Order: sequence, then structure tokens, then C-alpha cells
Amino acid sequence: MLEIFDLDIRKTAVLQNAYDLRETNTLNGIDTLSFSMPQEDEKNRFCVPFHYVRYNGGSLYRIVGSTKTEADTAVVSYSCEHVIATLIDDVIFGAVTYGGTGRTTRQVLQYLLEKQTIKRWVLGECDFSFQYEYGWENENLLNAVFSVPNLFVDPYIFRFDTSVFPWRLSLQKMDINQHPQFYIRAGKNLLSSQHGEEGTEICTRLYCLGYGEGVNQLTIKSVNQGVPYLQAPEEDIQKYGIISRIFVDRSFEDAKSLMERGRALLEQYRKPLTSVTVSAADLYQATKTEIDKAQVGKITQLTQDGTKTYITQITRNYDSPGNMSLTLANKPQDVAESLAQLADRQRIESTYAQGSTQLYGQSVQANATPEVGAVLNFYIPSEMRIVNSVKAKITLDRFRSYSKSTAGGGGSTRASSTGGESSIQTTSRQQATESKSTAERELTAVTTDPLWPEAEAYTELETVQAKGHVHRIYRPYLNHAHKVLISAHTHSFTAPAHTHTVNVTVPSHSHEIQIPSHTHGITQGIFQFGSPKTATISVNGKTRGSMGEEKELDITNFLTDERDGKIPRGRWMKLEIIPDDLAYVTIDILVQGFIQSRGGSTL
Repeated sequence: MLEIFDLDIRKTAVLQNAYDLRETNTLNGIDTLSFSMPQEDEKNRFCVPFHYVRYNGGSLYRIVGSTKTEADTAVVSYSCEHVIATLIDDVIFGAVTYGGTGRTTRQVLQYLLEKQTIKRWVLGECDFSFQYEYGWENENLLNAVFSVPNLFVDPYIFRFDTSVFPWRLSLQKMDINQHPQFYIRAGKNLLSSQHGEEGTEICTRLYCLGYGEGVNQLTIKSVNQGVPYLQAPEEDIQKYGIISRIFVDRSFEDAKSLMERGRALLEQYRKPLTSVTVSAADLYQATKTEIDKAQVGKITQLTQDGTKTYITQITRNYDSPGNMSLTLANKPQDVAESLAQLADRQRIESTYAQGSTQLYGQSVQANATPEVGAVLNFYIPSEMRIVNSVKAKITLDRFRSYSKSTAGGGGSTRASSTGGESSIQTTSRQQATESKSTAERELTAVTTDPLWPEAEAYTELETVQAKGHVHRIYRPYLNHAHKVLISAHTHSFTAPAHTHTVNVTVPSHSHEIQIPSHTHGITQGIFQFGSPKTATISVNGKTRGSMGEEKELDITNFLTDERDGKIPRGRWMKLEIIPDDLAYVTIDILVQGFIQSRGGSTL
């Protein structure tokens, strides 16, 4: 039963009179369906371009073309493509870079599917988690989605589920070494077979080129130990020799991603394409067992000669029930041709924006000292994908001044005044010891009774003690004098450390200065000072060498970042010259690089 659906996936007709139904399923390609209708069948009016078709509950297709044949019986033939082709209805406008560190294959696919204007497709399973960087420019979504696994070396398969809506897209691994999932046996389902081998595409050495042109075209040398090509294993070289090919894809702007794509291609092309075309009976219609169901991507064994590979294409003729043609191959066919046809249908330019080699110069002339150098700041834009060289010329001359003096005005008087001020002066003396001498002399002292100065004085002569009493006996004495002889002697004394303070007061006063009217004449000219002989060269704050009075040098290697060995983009660089004396420094630089033709930034 062949059903027709409108753009909203509502069934509009069942084409009972459809015939010559043929369906072709291609591994990682766009499946096709074709059928014919009698021209007089009124249901032809439902077969509108881009309306959907489904045969026997299978996958959805959309009508893309029709052909009328005039004969005894007029016929209209319709061609349809799998609805995965609806992704060509949306485009990536401009340039986009996405992926890389931190973004997995799943995230890249989700990013692309989110760009649909009408959300028809969502991501189902994804068995890969690589972190490759991708770049697209003015590309349709189908090409972008199909380009994601192009970097994989391992076999893969896209699967599409149109039994639900939104439709589901899955990206799964294929294991060629697993147990066969489908058998072709003589006397059971094998009708005929034809073996073929194609060796014209054999390649054992593959040179890989990305965006750019000439010496500035991207190669894989930076990520492949300086070698611009990939080489097949020695066993293949011994068997086939060195067969070189050049792979060019200007959409690649990252050397690592370009190399991964080259590895995937070399894995396919290092051996000849062997294929088997088999005419077989489709037993699944009768048995309904999974082992009898032929599907693209299934690991298949041809028991006749033991060939084990996978199905890359199936063509069924539903007018002859059970009749199908299978293509078995040791590698999937390249779908680039069919993709190119789809892209051409949308008139999308297949050549990605490149760029051109650019030259630009900067210069500065400045005075400098041993403490303050002459500085030239120059910019490396983010659009400069390759920096070929940055060359500098530096000269030292004597420091320059352009005048000796400036004119003065009329006379002026200035007065300075101050109030009273006291100052204290202090004198300090240390501890001192002094001695004085006195000569010998005689001194006379007269003693008298203080009560009776004219009377005789008495003094106790004797005291007699007897039992029970005391007898004291006195005798008088007269006024008298004593003479004392003082011999010569000295006196010593010590003065401790001490200070003397003197206060001085300065009264309030002022000073007046008279400057007569006068002028200073200007002496015009170039006046030179210093005698520089050498200078230190500094790049981005790091000393990179020295020079004499003149030097030409290439500073390209001085600009690299020590962390990754690359020249930073989108930032200013600083070249500084520090002379050994007062100097007039001239710095000229010339930058040569490959500039991408687009600007701005993308996610």
C-alpha cells in the first residue's frame, strides 16, 4: 500500500494503482523511492512536490520530481528521496566553527539539529564521543550533519526512524568483526553473484591540505612531526608500493581535524575496493525472522566463498515480490557525489572563503633613556591564520631637543615673611671631680659655763659607791681655752653630668627680593645629547638580545607563547628598545601573514 501525506503529515490518499515501485537503500546516503501512475488516475493530484510518501509502513519519502511519458498508455513517473533530505531546507548562513575541547560528537550533532527552522529531526543514539573541531560556511544542514563522522576511522552508520515525530536520527558504530547478522546461501536465497575489485583508488601516501593558498595553505605538519603526509602500514607499501595522492578540503581550518579526516580516507583507500553484487530472494516477507532480513550496514557472510563484509546498498523491486539486489563491499561508497548534487540544487557555493597574504608595516621614533625605553606596540589580528614573519629594523641616534630657552615676562617682586621664632640652645657637661687644698693652721677655742659665764666651772672628779648609797665628789674649774692644730689637707667633690639651656627669640620679620623686568630669547634648532652605543631588545617584557647602533632582525619566534608554541592572535605585541645612554630611537617593523577573508568570531 502506497500512502500520500501532506506537509503536516496528514494522510491524503492511498495510491492503489501505483506500480513499478523500486526502493534503494544506501549506507550513509540518501535512500530513494520511485513509482509510476497512469496519467488518467485522478489521484495524481495528490502527488505534489515535497508531499510525503510511505510504502507498506516503511520509511517516509518526499516527492521531488515527476516525468510524463506519452505512449499507448500515458504514464507519470515519480521520484522520491528519503525525508532525511529535508535537512537541506535549512542552511548555516555565514561561517561557523564549533566543537573542539569540551564538546562531544553528540553536542555537535545537537547544535546542528537546533538550527532547523521546523524541528523535524531530533538526535537519538550516538555511540561516539570525540571532541573534534568543525567549520562550516554557507552550508546546508544535511551536508553539515553528514560531515561530522567524516573524521572517524572506525566504520559508522546513520539510522533514521520515521515511525515517530519528530523523526529520530542516530549515529552508531559498526563492528566488521562481529558475528554475521545476515547470510547469503546458494540453494536458499542466492540467485546470482558478481565479484569485482577496483584498484584505481588505491593510495598508500596521502598529502592533506586545508584552507589557504600557496605557502600559506594549511597542512598537517604541525601535528604530524613535521611530515605533510600520512602513510599506510608497511605491509601495504610492500604489496602496492608508494602511491601518493593529495586530499584538499578547504573547509578544514584546524590541522588536527584535517589529519583525522586524512586518516579515515587512507584507511579506506589503502586497499582496493572489493564488491559483490548479489541477486537474492527476500525471504523475510515469508519467514519474518531477523536473520532473513536484509538491511544496509548488516554484517553479511557469503557462504559460497566465505566473503564476510557488510551490505552497502539494497535495491528492491516491489513489482517482483522477494526480488532484491544487494551490494556487499569492504568499505562504504563515497556519498560525496550525491551530497554535491543536493548542494547544487540549493545553489550553495561549495568553495569556502579563503583569504590572501597581507603585508603591513608600523614605525615609531622616540627619545629614550637607560631608564625609559622607546616602545612600539603592534597588533596581530585574530583573522591572521598564519604569521609568516615579523621583521624589525632598529637604529640609535643621539637624544634630540628642539629649543634652549623660553621668553620671560616683566619684572616681579617677591617677599617672604615669618613670625617670631624661639630657638633653644643646650650645652651639656659631663660628670667632673675637683679637689681644693688648705694650708696647716692653728685654731683656739674658749669654753665657758653657759649658765654662769663668769663663775668657775665644776667637773665631776670621782664617784664612790658604798653599800646602799653613792658619794660624788666635784671640783671646780676655771674658764679656759683649747688650742687645736689643723694640719695641711685637701677637700674633693664630684659634679654630676648636667646641661645648661639658653633661649633665643627671633622677632617677626620679612625679606623682600626685587627681580627687574627681563626676557629670555628662544633658540630654535635640534640639539643633541648623549652618545648611545648599545641597546637591549625586549619583546613582550622579556629581554631577547642586544644590538649596536643599527640592527635588522626577525622577531617572529620571539612572539610565541611558551605554553603552546604559537603566536597569540587578537592581541597587541610590545617591542621595546632600552639604550645605554640618552638616545633617539627609530623602530620599523614589517608583518607578513595570511589573513582570513572573514572577520568576527563564532561559537
